[in-house]
Amino acid sequence: MASYHFLVQQLSGYFEGCEFLHVPRNDNEQANALARIGSTRQAIPAGIALQCLLKPSVKPSPESDSIFVPAPPEAVGSDLRTPAAGMGNSAGDPGTAAAAPGLGTSEPDPGTATVGPGTSWTKQAAADSDPLPPGPTALVQVAVLTVEEVAAPSWAQPILKFLVNKELPTNEISARQVQRRAAAYTIFNRELVRHSVTGVYQRCVEPEQGQAILKDIHQGECGHHAASRALVAKAFRHGFFWPTSLEDAKDLVQKCKGCQKFRSKPHQPASALKTIPIAWPFVIWGLDMSNGQVE
Repeated sequence: MASYHFLVQQLSGYFEGCEFLHVPRNDNEQANALARIGSTRQAIPAGIALQCLLKPSVKPSPESDSIFVPAPPEAVGSDLRTPAAGMGNSAGDPGTAAAAPGLGTSEPDPGTATVGPGTSWTKQAAADSDPLPPGPTALVQVAVLTVEEVAAPSWAQPILKFLVNKELPTNEISARQVQRRAAAYTIFNRELVRHSVTGVYQRCVEPEQGQAILKDIHQGECGHHAASRALVAKAFRHGFFWPTSLEDAKDLVQKCKGCQKFRSKPHQPASALKTIPIAWPFVIWGLDMSNGQVE
């Protein structure tokens, strides 16, 4: 996938703009049907073409830092048996090396190899001290694993640990809560996201960052000083989520001077309402209901 991602990045550089849209699963029924046919080994219906890809259609690019490109077999170990510059094999023996004669030195004896002034040894001693193996160099396959850190806020660290390493808190109640909540979360583009009921992938953010988002929606350039629930709904539709969003929105609205100054005036009385007794109309008419006499 890293090779495909790097190829798309290269191709997008030839255009003035590039936009990536996420296709929900409900709108991708044809691709799901083809995937089910391939996974279950069912018979291919008429009208559907089949092409078997025996190798990847994209080759790893050496220009990408995140893609491991193995070296060709002929290049591995080629420098182990190659003599250095100014060094050569003596008398065709692969186990010895003779240095070029310098100024003021005589030609060395064919049976000896000269390394420095006043130092020499025979070919037999050089062959015994040769650290290189006599056989061909064996090719060793090395597996390279790239570990990428997933970005997640502090409140979502237990959920991230459960999704990645299946780690649960020691408390039984907290462990059950993490297991239940982790079903709505997934990792997308090295970030922890939440899959809402409306099909929108919401990026998990810190409460401080969420408060800044609410403030921008509430009293930014296009802010209309909406209520708390409208603020949270708009932030969720734009793809952000944090658990204390509603409490943060209520606190923001209560502390907003514009909302408190220009809010609608309540018309309720200052004191509590009192019920009118049943005999009150008769008192106004001058009737004494206690002894049945009319005044």
